[in-house]
Amino acid sequence: MQPRGMFALIVAAMLLAGVSAQAAVTTVFFDDFDTDPGTAGAGGRGGVDPNFADAWTELVDHGSDADAIADILPTGAGEAQFKSDGPSHTDNDQFFITRTIDATGYSNLRVSLALRESDTLEVQDTVKVQIDTGSGFFDVASVAGDFNNITLGPAPLGTTANNTTFQLRVAGATNVEDIFLDRIEVTSIDVGSEIYSDTFTISPNPAAAGATGRNGFTDGWTIELGETGGTRSVVNTAGDAVMHRTDSDTSPDENDYEQITHTFSTVGYRDITLDLTASQTNTTWESDDHLQILYSVDGVNFIPLLTDFGIWDGGGPSVGGTGNTTPTNTGSIAIDDPNANNNPNFAIRIIGFHNASSEDYHIQDISIQGFAIPTPAALPAGLALLTLTTLRRRRA
Repeated sequence: MQPRGMFALIVAAMLLAGVSAQAAVTTVFFDDFDTDPGTAGAGGRGGVDPNFADAWTELVDHGSDADAIADILPTGAGEAQFKSDGPSHTDNDQFFITRTIDATGYSNLRVSLALRESDTLEVQDTVKVQIDTGSGFFDVASVAGDFNNITLGPAPLGTTANNTTFQLRVAGATNVEDIFLDRIEVTSIDVGSEIYSDTFTISPNPAAAGATGRNGFTDGWTIELGETGGTRSVVNTAGDAVMHRTDSDTSPDENDYEQITHTFSTVGYRDITLDLTASQTNTTWESDDHLQILYSVDGVNFIPLLTDFGIWDGGGPSVGGTGNTTPTNTGSIAIDDPNANNNPNFAIRIIGFHNASSEDYHIQDISIQGFAIPTPAALPAGLALLTLTTLRRRRA
């Protein structure tokens, strides 16, 4: 066999072994709301699993409005509508759809919800995705005010939702405008072994080379500041990498950022995933402040992986308000790009955009995982036999 033919055979065998596959993202539940959420047995509900062919439990709280016009109903256009009482009523209508999700056998769960508004909503109008794993409902993703067409998440559900049954709820509040739900999905991501982690117990600066707090790499992160003159920094404070500025900018622009970048190798690994834990200072954050995670397959061009606006919740779109001081993890994020596999130039960049001296992003930790790529010697017996058989045929 010619060398080129042998190489092609090995590549084909490795492809059969799943080397080029991306991190497995499994749909645990979805609903495209083609039918009324309260109608049992709807064919468009949970189409991947007949166990989810039942209905949501619906509840509308009309407040003091006696005529009870508000309702939850299908639009006929593939959406579920939270229909308000209209402008002649004063109380916010509260809408809830709730159902049981069986996540037995699944972990690293995330939820996403696609929705839109009928008009400009008021600040107090909200939509929340919540779960209850036994201790009461808590928010995993939310939006308020003017949000137009958006997708909340994918937002992590936390470790308490792993391998168990829990309650999933969508809660809406509005008194004039209608809210439309287009699609909700719960997914699970397979996560490999840890390739790299950093707890930022030391400065992210390269000068901190060799410290044991940076697992897998002895060098630091490259720091870039949007403005010079000593107004910005990324330093270690109380075990966190803190993105800080000493002044405030009343006219924010593209230079209001700090970023840290790390280039390293994923050679020998595939199905790359990432998770990051961060928090904010206890001050007022505007809705355009945001923390962004990007990746690169060439060390030069960076692709956004997650952008979280306003209050940090690790799950995408949010709103302005008091910063989240509780370290909050993004959950496992699949880097759905085959070029990230087995790549010596893979890189991660974290950017904080904010314009006030009281606004600090705290990065607590980051972890990157992947599955080991099987070597030809470690290929399954069937693939080894395929290789041997092909060689014998060629020689014959």
